[in-house]
Amino acid sequence: MTYRSPWRLEKLQEKMAGVDGAGTCDTEEGEYGTDFFHASDMRQFLQSWGSAAGEERGTRSMMIGRDFGVQTDRIFEKELLEGGLLYLYCVPGFEPPKVGFTVIRLKEGCVATNYPPQTT
Repeated sequence: MTYRSPWRLEKLQEKMAGVDGAGTCDTEEGEYGTDFFHASDMRQFLQSWGSAAGEERGTRSMMIGRDFGVQTDRIFEKELLEGGLLYLYCVPGFEPPKVGFTVIRLKEGCVATNYPPQTT
């Protein structure tokens, strides 16, 4: 596990409000990196994540817990869901299916749900 250097953490904090710690985990083979963060203020984080786009968000799914989040490759998502994490969607107009899935409305335009991202 590697914690972000103070410089890298400062750069992350410039883009993502509310984050007070972050790091990266890799497998022994150096594959399937997982980025994680701790948010001292989840509301601030949700606000900044909801307005972020492109490179700031990255291409991987964001999964959240009470005061932390994880961006990882699909291979680990099942275990994280079983551990209670939910996917974070901040997409205007996004409505996950209501039957068979947990849906928590966090703020205007953002929901946490166990509905997985759809791949094409």
